[in-house]
Amino acid sequence: MYVDRTTCDRQPLRLGARFGKVSTRTGSRSRSDAANDKGRSGGGRARAVAAGVLAVLAAQAVFAEQPSADELADLSLEQLLEVPLVSVASKHPQKAEDAPSVIAVVTAEEIRRHGYRTLADVLRTLPGLYVSYDRNYSYVGARGLGRPGDYNTRILLLVDGIRINDNIYDGAYVGEEMPLDLDVIERVEVSRGPGAATHGNSAFFGVVNIVTRRGGRGGQLRAGLSSYGTFEGGASYGRDLADGAQLLVAASGLTSRGQSLQFPEFSSENGGVVEDGDGEGSAKAFAAYSKGRFAIQALHSARTKHIPTASYGTLFGDTRAMTRDTFTALAASYERPLGARLDWTNRVSLVAYDYEGAYPYDAPSVAASVYEDYGSGRWWTAESTGVLKAGRHTLILGSELTHNLRQDQGGGYAGDRGFELPDQGVRWGAFAQDSVALVEHLLLSIGGRYDRNEHSGGEWNPRIGLMATPAAGTSVKLLYGTAYRAPNEYEQHYYTGQGALRPESITSVEAVAERRFGDHVRASVSLFSNDIHDLITLQSNASGDLVFRNTDRARSRGWEASIDSRFESGLATRLSYSYQRTQDGDDKPLSNSPAHMVKGAVTAPVPEIAGWLSVGAQYMSSRLTLDGADSGDSLLVDATLLVRLGQTMEASASIQNVLDHSYADPGSEEHRQDLIPQNGRSFALSLAWSF
Repeated sequence: MYVDRTTCDRQPLRLGARFGKVSTRTGSRSRSDAANDKGRSGGGRARAVAAGVLAVLAAQAVFAEQPSADELADLSLEQLLEVPLVSVASKHPQKAEDAPSVIAVVTAEEIRRHGYRTLADVLRTLPGLYVSYDRNYSYVGARGLGRPGDYNTRILLLVDGIRINDNIYDGAYVGEEMPLDLDVIERVEVSRGPGAATHGNSAFFGVVNIVTRRGGRGGQLRAGLSSYGTFEGGASYGRDLADGAQLLVAASGLTSRGQSLQFPEFSSENGGVVEDGDGEGSAKAFAAYSKGRFAIQALHSARTKHIPTASYGTLFGDTRAMTRDTFTALAASYERPLGARLDWTNRVSLVAYDYEGAYPYDAPSVAASVYEDYGSGRWWTAESTGVLKAGRHTLILGSELTHNLRQDQGGGYAGDRGFELPDQGVRWGAFAQDSVALVEHLLLSIGGRYDRNEHSGGEWNPRIGLMATPAAGTSVKLLYGTAYRAPNEYEQHYYTGQGALRPESITSVEAVAERRFGDHVRASVSLFSNDIHDLITLQSNASGDLVFRNTDRARSRGWEASIDSRFESGLATRLSYSYQRTQDGDDKPLSNSPAHMVKGAVTAPVPEIAGWLSVGAQYMSSRLTLDGADSGDSLLVDATLLVRLGQTMEASASIQNVLDHSYADPGSEEHRQDLIPQNGRSFALSLAWSF
């Protein structure tokens, strides 16, 4: 039974963390004019500037001159033009054009030259993806569907193929809370579209696989400072050992004071200003060792974030409000050839995730006024994947078993744990996929996976892809697939008024065409249709309590186009446009769903200073908020200058939101704010020393 905050003397309040028990929204509440003005400001300017920026980028992509003189590129021409083998789509290395999915790859060089600081920075540059930030966690939207506060449950996050989504909230953490520093990343592989046919649960809108680097680079020390009192530093050491062994160790840390923020919704309390309530700190460590076909990895991270938004009805301006997320993972894998045509890979991983939340309330009837919330997960996974090549066929067989050792949730005031939700269970899956060359230049990929867990039963998800290369430099894909996501432990058991939930499912159809123009330019166009059933959404019931519900269905239709170029000199450009129309079962638009996104980037060598200049621009049309208001358009322009100082030093200077555009992201059910303001213009400086 729900208990209001005023009745804490009768029963502990079951609320807090990200999963508060009280909705701060009411149907009659109207958004403040100040927040409305903030979200809308700059809409016309955004369109005008976006058009100008994208015109320049497009011209550079087509007419760019190739500087001769000194060549500063770190990569050879062959490396620049060739797309690496990717394993994100089918759990084995294959060419991107042969994968039954739409693939994007972002390399370590792109990350370094553009000054990206988090995985969220990387993902927001890709077609069809966008990121929202509630000043605690970052949330990825895909092709028009980004439910506020869903903890990225519909994106599967892998590190070298190891599942990192936790086993309580199914969260894929992509901001500063991600348990891996970008400095150890070799590349990021992104598969857009359903991936459950090989990866199972959570591979709903796509799969992100982070490929870490291995040894060979020597040592590096780096330090940086940026706006809002942010300081960070890191150290890494990689070495190629005897007998082909490789070793990499790395550690990093960050501390930030955060911003002073103003929320008009709380204007009666200190003018709506929050001081020292937006800070955060994190520490991360990673180690990897490989020799031959054997590899072992370990990572650990801890991130603490203060919450300035007074979410879940907590006391506004109270700096005790915070969350802490801790990850620890250990994995070992072994690849073994069985004959000339069969390769078999076995992997076992053990992962621990802990969450703690502190939420201050005005609760005079209890000894302490801070509600302490927690989640604690432990699980191990054993995987086995075989690849058999026989004639025209490439057959992939695999199985996966996960044992949840712990899935605990609990909370209460100090000395009173309030409630406990211990759980554990087993889930398993098996899949098969056959890629067969029907005729020359025509490849058929067909397969599926069956998954079963103790709570939601069994699920079968097929995938079919037809890949053709009708002419040199031209490829076409026709793709069909389904995916599912079982309700997680948090969604099923946290709220007292929670009813039974069904797994949500998606059916996707997509057509993709890609064309290479000469050796330097690639262009692609894709059309997609997604139909989603039993979408799980956080809502408020008639009593004002937060509960999860299956909200019938949603559908998304749209198309994406992109053009990329790379030249021998290192000059590179990227331009994309995405259109999506996403509606619920009543043909009403969904909240936090932009119709248009335009993204561009250019990286150019600067021989005079032995450096690189990178500029990126991202335009997103307005989004609907939960209160039915308009967020306004947004335009973000970033710039980074990377300079080499001799043989061992490198300096980087970045400006984010160069135009100081005022914009906001839609809030979730737990927020009183309809719109949550985002960062204005900010600066970052870093220095790296290699040895």
